[in-house]
Amino acid sequence: MKKSKNNLWRTKTYLVGHMQYKSGRDWRGYVTEELNPLGVTVFDPYHKPFVEDVDEDEPARVEMLQMMEDGKYDELTRRMKKVRNYDLNLVDRSDFIIANL
Repeated sequence: MKKSKNNLWRTKTYLVGHMQYKSGRDWRGYVTEELNPLGVTVFDPYHKPFVEDVDEDEPARVEMLQMMEDGKYDELTRRMKKVRNYDLNLVDRSDFIIANL
């Protein structure tokens, strides 16, 4: 029996989807576990590969939620523009994306 070729070997993917809820981590963990043995580099926004990065951890999310509640929309907008730039950089480096909408 001929073994099939792994077309995903050495490709990169970015995992797109919401991060506000706990399930945002769950599905990303599952996908990462499935793709790593296939040689796919997975870019997960919870674990960004940059030396200098913008925080998107739980305390940062609480802080951003507080900004919204306090009406600090300009400050929140500046922060989210930086997040978006990092995210788009990872999309640019990816061969494909996986989105959970």
